Amino acid sequence: MLTGSPLHTPPDPTNKTWTFSGSREEEDGFSVPFTRNNWRGNLPAIRFSPSSQRILSENRRIIRELRILKKVMESVHQTPSLPFFIVVPLLALTVFGCQGGGLQDVGPEHRIIPNPSTVEFTPTDTFRFGEETRIFFDAGDAEAERIGGFLADLMGNTVETTPEVLEAEGGSPLDGIHLTRQGVSPSVGPEGYELLASSTGVTIRASGGAGLFYGVQTLRQMLPAIVEYQAAYPHPLFVPGVQILDNPRFGWRGFMLDVSRHFFGIHDVKRILDLMALYKLNRLHIHLSDDQGWRIEIPGLPNLTDYAGGSQVGGKGGGYYSVEEYAELVRYAQERFITIVPEIDVPGHTNAALASYPELNCGGVAPE
Repeated sequence: MLTGSPLHTPPDPTNKTWTFSGSREEEDGFSVPFTRNNWRGNLPAIRFSPSSQRILSENRRIIRELRILKKVMESVHQTPSLPFFIVVPLLALTVFGCQGGGLQDVGPEHRIIPNPSTVEFTPTDTFRFGEETRIFFDAGDAEAERIGGFLADLMGNTVETTPEVLEAEGGSPLDGIHLTRQGVSPSVGPEGYELLASSTGVTIRASGGAGLFYGVQTLRQMLPAIVEYQAAYPHPLFVPGVQILDNPRFGWRGFMLDVSRHFFGIHDVKRILDLMALYKLNRLHIHLSDDQGWRIEIPGLPNLTDYAGGSQVGGKGGGYYSVEEYAELVRYAQERFITIVPEIDVPGHTNAALASYPELNCGGVAPE
């Protein structure tokens, strides 16, 4: 329960500090002093109890993705950013409102999305990453080497903190992560994988590159959430002992993005592809044309983008992907085992094309 001045009214600008205190200040209390300066946008000094820190640690990944969702929503609805004095109380209420319910630390079995086919944890057999931890791949497997590099870049942000990616020299290496296509269970399909973790190391087995990549995503989800925040390096990493056998239930695991009505640049689309990969989605259905805009360059029909590429819902902005940019998106997606499915609307929803080329209209006159 909060005491002090109400949260729903702004502070008196003549006051230098507002403080809110919990009823259990010593054990689970908190205080949030707001000065006139930080009320205008600087981060307030918030002191969290140990139990609150555990909750925040487990929710950092979610908060990061919510920021992306917030950006998308603001673009779609053309709304300004939420004021800071709204965001801070909402965050405080979310965190401290959970304490009375006895919320426990989120275990690794609840971090893996989607849920694996079979999983068995042995938390006492934890593998802890150290300075000597390496990532190994089978000799001659260039695809596994690339996937190992993806994992290494996630774990480090400097030469000193990034694990080496090396060819394995016989057997399963100890004190490291081994990506291999050897000894795979017959029940593992082309996109399935096995993941074994113990105090001596981690082994990911798969028959195909997609399976190795998805196994790495599962390992990524089981690591402490801090791994997603490179600015916090160096930091300790560990993964609980586990045996996972996973195979996707659905062959088509898709995400639909409508860039015709609201355009998103190549960097935003790459970020969406990154998030899709994290959750093992493998199809990006991208809506490239509609009445509101044409989003892909056709060299033989330049008016499609010169005219219809500069509009979107709301009447401003817009944009399109050049041939080179679209090819870059396809390559980026393929590296994450995602297939881009382009949609060009015909015969309906063709106003952008009709406005670009009058001769396409029955009367030879382009609509305004």
